[in-house]
Amino acid sequence: MKKGLFLILIGLCCTVFSFNCFASNYALHVWGYNSTSVDINLYNLSSVYSTAFSNAKSSWNNVDTPCSIYSSPYSSNYIYDIAYNSTYLSQYLVYENDYTDPDHITTRFNIKINNNYVMTMQTQEKGSIIAHEIGHAFGLNDYDAVSTVLMSHTRNRYSLYSPKTGDIEGVNASW
Repeated sequence: MKKGLFLILIGLCCTVFSFNCFASNYALHVWGYNSTSVDINLYNLSSVYSTAFSNAKSSWNNVDTPCSIYSSPYSSNYIYDIAYNSTYLSQYLVYENDYTDPDHITTRFNIKINNNYVMTMQTQEKGSIIAHEIGHAFGLNDYDAVSTVLMSHTRNRYSLYSPKTGDIEGVNASW
């Protein structure tokens, strides 16, 4: 009897340990853009963010996901910078939805960069912030359980400015 309980306890511990070893480092949301090809209009983005956007775009386009991002002057999705009273560094804002694809319902979004905080940051930090917001367009939610993914608010923005394994796995799981 004791031996049987002991084996059950060992089996349960192994199951819990195995599950935790393979737990994903991402969270999904339904507010992602409704296409794997995401276009963004840069018309209202200050030139101080040009290199950061280019780096963020390249960092996502150079990983193995079905999603890509490009700039287009004809896009109704905007990225812009403005000084506003908030502690947020940036925001992904959804403006229109279509429930045809229940996992990716957004048809129009804006990414807002807060100049009160971000304007004076280094290019890598700006790129990290923009790449994080692009992650939302690809269907990723914020994920603060670990600080080693792009979608974490607690990441080091100076050194973590491109998608990591958890981010890539999340996008691939979403699509």
